[in-house]
Amino acid sequence: MPDPRVLELRAELQLDLAGRGESGMGFQMIEASVRIKIDGRTRPLDGEFLVLQSQFLLPIAPEPRILSADELRLVAESGEFPARIEVSNLDGLKVIENRLTGVSQHSHGVMAVPPLVRPVSRLTMGDEAFIRFSGSPLDHRVGDNGSLKPGTFATTFNDARMVPSGLAAVGRYALPNPLPANYAYTIVPPKGTQIQLGAVAPGFGQAGGGVEVLFPKGSKPSGFCPHRVPES
Repeated sequence: MPDPRVLELRAELQLDLAGRGESGMGFQMIEASVRIKIDGRTRPLDGEFLVLQSQFLLPIAPEPRILSADELRLVAESGEFPARIEVSNLDGLKVIENRLTGVSQHSHGVMAVPPLVRPVSRLTMGDEAFIRFSGSPLDHRVGDNGSLKPGTFATTFNDARMVPSGLAAVGRYALPNPLPANYAYTIVPPKGTQIQLGAVAPGFGQAGGGVEVLFPKGSKPSGFCPHRVPES
């Protein structure tokens, strides 16, 4: 049974993580020396972590695994946490996996994140819409003006038409958190925005097969529409 308290980054650390590239849509695999506060005392916790929405940390095993139901309940909605452990420091932080490159920097050399298949690069045409699915209403990577942070993942509008619910998004984009990704952001980036896209390979117990799009340099302010899709 996992600890009933979730590791949560301080606000400034959340913004730091949001400024770094994602491993896939809505998550990062990182290596860091973490400092947490428990009962007023600071304790070290070093290793590799799964970060969800640039906000919550879960230690990851030496090989790919699926989060347990108990762990999932802890990260479902911020208001549901019975207690939180504050992460006060992230030293030596680096993102150790990227779905686009398919390269792992894990100390054990195991690639946990399913890579994109045959990714291609191009520029947006100016009238294209992209959708970003999220498991949380708080997404630091999407600005109020429709801008995206560098290294943010989304999907194409056409591919999102194959995703009728948050659970369908989890399966199609092989996300590590099987809770519904039912918060969606429609982005229409300016013409000439650099993107890289490819099909998602199976992983985390999910089928994959969807098209995922990386904005390596982010996106400037543009058309923007946040909304919700059904959970299932």
